[in-house]
Amino acid sequence: MTDAQIFQVLGFIYLACGLGMLINPNFYKKIFAEYVERMPALYLNGALLVLLGYLLITFHNIWTGTWGLIITIIGWIAFIKGLFALIFPKAFIMIAGSMIKRKSTLMIAATIATLLGILLLVLGYFVY
Repeated sequence: MTDAQIFQVLGFIYLACGLGMLINPNFYKKIFAEYVERMPALYLNGALLVLLGYLLITFHNIWTGTWGLIITIIGWIAFIKGLFALIFPKAFIMIAGSMIKRKSTLMIAATIATLLGILLLVLGYFVY
């Protein structure tokens, strides 16, 4: 995949999730509430994050001052988050559960995801 394609895919995912959380916060609160109660979902999420992160950092481990550095950082964040979920599931559940308790935390995460999605799409379609 090219940098542009990676930016586009990640951009659509972040934008859709961010807008979904902004438009339907109660739906996403229910998703997070059910997620923290289901151990297989936690395990699968951790394994998929490790896989996605591994693929991104293996095939795109670029630490130069270009926009492609964002892809590498997202890859490392996914990889570390996945390992954390697999190694420390109780702590991961506690952190994920905090998004359920405070609406402001969900709104902040939704805003960040939406803005990141827009940035990634701009990079994918207009910069690369």
